[in-house]
Amino acid sequence: MKSFLQIFGSVLIMLGLIAAMGMAGDCDGKCMENANPLSVVLLIAVGSLVSMSLGAIMLYKAERI
Repeated sequence: MKSFLQIFGSVLIMLGLIAAMGMAGDCDGKCMENANPLSVVLLIAVGSLVSMSLGAIMLYKAERI
């Protein structure tokens, strides 16, 4: 159970970081018609924060076992 929590928690943190880095859909202002609306950016930001915090909780709980 400890190794499952460590692996799955680490995966959640990494996926949360990747989502946070890619949420803006950076286009440098040259492709604003294809950019994400603010609501989608906020949804991805909240999802990535939840993913990272759940991963951190899993790692913390794994150390307590």
